Amino acid sequence: DHRDLFNSLFKIEPMKEKTNMGLRSISWVDARKHAEEEGKLESTTNTFGIENPYYYKHNLKKKLKGLKNFRANESYEESPEYNDLQIVLNIFKEKNVKPLFISVPVNGPWYDYAGFPKERREVYYKKVREQVENAGYPVVDFSGHEYDKYFLKDTIHLGWKGWIYFDEAVQNFYTEK
Repeated sequence: DHRDLFNSLFKIEPMKEKTNMGLRSISWVDARKHAEEEGKLESTTNTFGIENPYYYKHNLKKKLKGLKNFRANESYEESPEYNDLQIVLNIFKEKNVKPLFISVPVNGPWYDYAGFPKERREVYYKKVREQVENAGYPVVDFSGHEYDKYFLKDTIHLGWKGWIYFDEAVQNFYTEK
């Protein structure tokens, strides 16, 4: 049973607050500016906004030509992960959990280069957003940040600015309750 596995893996205990009090005085605008500066310094090797260590580790400069349009035949319209998400949503409903879902975008310039067009990505974003909303949960949809430089640090993971937006969304979720 997937629910038993999920419950045993994710026993979540409340965290004790250990925030540096000096950080509380920084505005979200200033934090985003700082994050942008950091991202600019740490992703100098490419036009995709991918952090240098990732770009070097995966030898992307050398592989770049071969990666052109490599995702051209992919689609996220059908995927077993939608069923997995539904299992999670059902468990949350059953356990009366009140989560916030955050939909993280992909790196727009990279996915364009890889041949996975924005129109197909929009299908994925819409499908996830509707599935979560239909279950009665809030979604913060960051798909509008696909082309926001330094929002991601590689092709799919939150980066410098992305984490600031994420933190702000989480803070808003907890303070609005």
